Amino acid sequence: MALSAPQQLVQNEFSRLVIKRGALAFLPEPPEIRWNGVMLRLSPLETEILSLLVRRGRASWEDVDSAITALHGNPHNREIFIHRIRSKFAAIGAVDPVETVRGWGLRLRVERDLFGSTTTWIGVREDAIDALTPQAARAIAASSAAQFGG
Repeated sequence: MALSAPQQLVQNEFSRLVIKRGALAFLPEPPEIRWNGVMLRLSPLETEILSLLVRRGRASWEDVDSAITALHGNPHNREIFIHRIRSKFAAIGAVDPVETVRGWGLRLRVERDLFGSTTTWIGVREDAIDALTPQAARAIAASSAAQFGG
């Protein structure tokens, strides 16, 4: 049974948009990081650093320091924040998501999700994350290609 317009509005109001890269998902409002559906308990600074990487895929040291400063942190402690992120991922059995690019900054290391995918999804709704199987991705791609002639 199809939902009426007001029911769809109410349902969507409580479903947040997500940026998903492989096993990692970033939900911006309120900021939250998940690994294969498991919410990570990160500090606001750790969340900001990791969300920067999830959104962009990489970040220069200048970008990382700006993010730390914006939350009233000390950029001299960035290695401590990065170490804490790595430790929290190791504690749940995840691959270290932070790759240091010597002399430049950080790059996101994308781990495969439970379906073996490293696909990036931007703007998917939180309630649809579990449906993002490789088969669903192929169906969406085929539908888009048919719709847009690609």
